[in-house]
Amino acid sequence: MNNLNLKAYLANVGMTMTQFCEKIDCDRCYLSLVSSGKKMPGRRLAQDIYEATNGVINLSTKPRKKQKHDDKNNENNG
Repeated sequence: MNNLNLKAYLANVGMTMTQFCEKIDCDRCYLSLVSSGKKMPGRRLAQDIYEATNGVINLSTKPRKKQKHDDKNNENNG
């Protein structure tokens, strides 16, 4: 499911965005940006949403940034 389905899920289960934010300990404004597709959630938030919705909502997360030591290792090995 994509980010936009979170709003539909909450309506389906009769929960407001504010109630859901309290349940997963997330700022309502930030979750609103995530649910509208304007922001991508971090791994922790995506996991919290997944667990709180019993796996119904599975969001894509931000890609991990490469660390500098990984780049150096690649230069030495390549």
